Amino acid sequence: MSIFYYLLAYSRNSYLERYPVKYELEEVFARMGGRAPPTPPPRKLVWYWTDSDSHSPSLFPFNIARVCTKWRDILAQFPEYWTRIVFDVAADPAPLLEAFSWSKNLEGIDVVVFTSEKPSRDIEEEIKARENHRVAAIAQAFQPHTYRCKSISFDVIYESSLPPPGIFFLREAPVLEELTLKCAVYDIDTTNSTSRPTMGGEKAPLVTSFGRLRKIFMTGFWIMDLLLSAGTPKWFQDLKLESRAKVSISHFRFHDEGQYTLANFLLRLSSSKVERSFHFRDLSLAYPVEDRPIRSDEFGSKKVFSAYKISFKSVSKEFLAHFYALVQVEPEDSLTFKDCEIPHIPQLQDGYQLTLENIIDDDNSQSLCNILGSWAGAELIVRSCPSFNDAILKWLGSEVLYIPLTPDSRHRPFSPSTSRLCVLHYHAHFGFGATGPFLMFPADQLRSLDISNCENVTPRRMRKLLIARHTVAMASPDYVPADLICEVSVKGRGSGLSQVDRDWFLGIADLTTVHWMMTNAEGVKEDHDSLMTD
Repeated sequence: MSIFYYLLAYSRNSYLERYPVKYELEEVFARMGGRAPPTPPPRKLVWYWTDSDSHSPSLFPFNIARVCTKWRDILAQFPEYWTRIVFDVAADPAPLLEAFSWSKNLEGIDVVVFTSEKPSRDIEEEIKARENHRVAAIAQAFQPHTYRCKSISFDVIYESSLPPPGIFFLREAPVLEELTLKCAVYDIDTTNSTSRPTMGGEKAPLVTSFGRLRKIFMTGFWIMDLLLSAGTPKWFQDLKLESRAKVSISHFRFHDEGQYTLANFLLRLSSSKVERSFHFRDLSLAYPVEDRPIRSDEFGSKKVFSAYKISFKSVSKEFLAHFYALVQVEPEDSLTFKDCEIPHIPQLQDGYQLTLENIIDDDNSQSLCNILGSWAGAELIVRSCPSFNDAILKWLGSEVLYIPLTPDSRHRPFSPSTSRLCVLHYHAHFGFGATGPFLMFPADQLRSLDISNCENVTPRRMRKLLIARHTVAMASPDYVPADLICEVSVKGRGSGLSQVDRDWFLGIADLTTVHWMMTNAEGVKEDHDSLMTD
């Protein structure tokens, strides 16, 4: 027995959980007021497993439990050994299906279901059927214990093997923090109808109290299954999650009609509450959508899609066009586009930070212009975008015409090469009673510019951008230094600085700090920081 206790002690560590925020605030106020601090509440000792590789075959206690039935029976007598339960569905899970009951009433169980089997390009029906059966057996065994779980992770080959996520929302789970349903092969035919989760043979409603759940990752089909299983379109909006919980949704092709439409998806997902972050990846449409502004018959109130952070990665241009046509997108903190082509954005975007990475674009930088022409944030981060070049900097340093969008407005695609003819329709001024037209810089609230691996940006054009913006801002009777672009950072491969560039950037250091760290074609590195003078 002592060897088992030694292995347990070797595999775990502990810490005292933090005091409640309410107590910490009371303590601060008491000290500020010269009073004795309140009596601290008891703190719970939290144990955690030190081995971060839950897929390791040497993981305790599974390495011992798999040796023989006798050793497994001995281990089953110690609940503290079973606060992490791991299944590799490449092997038969039957010998360990009772492990959920071995932990007795302990809370904070980590459940990991994965496969060490490698996926092939073609669907192998025998492997698929075996995986389907084994995962279903595991899900059935631990469903009565989900309310005690701290994290639940399924990472298998086939999407059809994943358990319906509704089974995890049949009962409140006060300690659940993470729920992950991932796969490698998306084999579900979405022409099949969804099945509502049941309990005891009866259709069961989904509950909404998951106050510590901070991370949800699901495939597109299974999040749709969950939303449709809820019965009411408002279930997800009413779902109580941890503040700023992260919801990640990956891989799905939405239909033009039926239950698997983007409109149906957004109807259930949209909310005016800024409490969650949404991350969309590999989403597309099974039908064409025109890249166009809103038609006159589409004017009217839209559902609001608010979030703390919103990111799109490897989504189709058509998906984005339809997404923005259906809802008013309102990111509070940040908006991110990665590995995608950006269509015309028919609404003002207010996110403080905008990140653009590896954007698919044409020679006119149309994708970049589409989002920058509608963005009203302050911090711009650009990564590995060849189309972010001197022409874009010239455009950002040119005042363009803003005219309010009306049902009869005709959208004119714009680009840096046609900046003089450019007409933009989305500006914060229009929300405060301005009627236009007026001249303004694109992304006129820009205050911080962080550029990496964009080789076609030169210091000469950056200087001209700053001169143009500084001149207009400082001529305003309401000018304050915060109205300027205050920070510029340029890193990666590209043009170095001449002595004229260095002197000029040093000369404006009181207004704008410039960090220029580049590697030229000869491999010579150059690092200039206007805050670090010789």
